[in-house]
Amino acid sequence: GIAHGAVTVTGDLYGRGESFEIQVTDPAFAEFEDKFVDISGHWAEDEILNATYRGWFQGMDATHFAPNESTTRAMMVTTLYRLAGEPQVEGTATFQDVKSSAYYANAVAWAEANGIAKGIDTGVFAPNAPVTREQAAAFAYRYVTAYLGKTPAPGASLGGFQDAGLVSDYAAESLSWAPAGLMVGYGDGFLGPKDTVTRAQMAKLLTLLAQNF
Repeated sequence: GIAHGAVTVTGDLYGRGESFEIQVTDPAFAEFEDKFVDISGHWAEDEILNATYRGWFQGMDATHFAPNESTTRAMMVTTLYRLAGEPQVEGTATFQDVKSSAYYANAVAWAEANGIAKGIDTGVFAPNAPVTREQAAAFAYRYVTAYLGKTPAPGASLGGFQDAGLVSDYAAESLSWAPAGLMVGYGDGFLGPKDTVTRAQMAKLLTLLAQNF
């Protein structure tokens, strides 16, 4: 994340080997740090500040981020689209439940065209359904492999998790890769593949994707 009081932020914004440097004036940064009243002391405070400062995420309102609220499938894809720099989109999404007027329409169309977004059923994307940890891992894995063209490091075995049997077949490879740092277990032997991803967890995932890829 961004260190508190930092004046210069450096790193790899889009994970493509491009270095960048952003000058942050003290008043503006101080104002941004104090923007959300509900993240002070939160374990993902730095990642939330990073993700919102970069424009990948927005608050629920002017002063609240709602870090523990669920992330929807539409928002997950939208944040990845913003992480990619909101590239030009050709055509529209083919999912029947994604209206062209929706805020996430371009993001889903981009994700579908690049092999990132797949529906939960034939022709259905379920944009407003909460995104699960295994779905999020799959979206992130496809973003790295299909869109960025990267070859991730070999994944770890899921055999050590007591709930490995709950992992859907499509997500097994993604989740075996994700615990390497992108989506770790809960520390109690459980991975929680069907649990929903919170907005704070999504902010951390985006930050790690940007740092590592």
